[in-house]
Amino acid sequence: SAFADEGMRLLGGIDIWVNNAGIYPGKPLVETDDEFWDLVQDVNLRGAFLGCREAGKRMIDGTKRPGRVIINVSSDAGAEHYEAWGGYGSSKAALDHQTLTWAVEEPDFRWYSLDPGDMRTAMHQAAYPGEDISDRPEPESVAPIVMALIGSHLPQYGRVSNGHAITVAARHAEDLGFADVWVSDHIVHPAAQDYPSP
Repeated sequence: SAFADEGMRLLGGIDIWVNNAGIYPGKPLVETDDEFWDLVQDVNLRGAFLGCREAGKRMIDGTKRPGRVIINVSSDAGAEHYEAWGGYGSSKAALDHQTLTWAVEEPDFRWYSLDPGDMRTAMHQAAYPGEDISDRPEPESVAPIVMALIGSHLPQYGRVSNGHAITVAARHAEDLGFADVWVSDHIVHPAAQDYPSP
């Protein structure tokens, strides 16, 4: 709430909100205690819910400017099943569902659940200790995709995964002059097949 209020004070309104906070403390589900489970859900799911709620309130109450969008950063772990990723994957699956429910309830602005794919982060390295992840893209490489998604003409809402839908956004990013746009070839949400190509 305080963060959203500060955005209103500094910027005069909120048009774009991205929920990106997340943690991956991997454990098999059978070894996951209540405290551990609650921590993952609180950060990955409840945190995004609070962000959506507080930003959404201010978007609804503020000036009805076009192009307002909320993006929740998700993961393919919300759709696939990986050993020791159960808590994290459950939070991301629920986040995908929550995002689409927000879209139904608040259709005046766009809602996306974005799976950016594997990235070269400390969290990803912690998930694969000892593995060389230097071939993964830097997190900064996804920023042009996010910017393009914000400015794109993709549908009002959806789960945007790496694949055709992201490729559309990447082409738009290139059209806007962003260089070195990275695109991978992970899962594509079925609805992405209906996304118009530029």
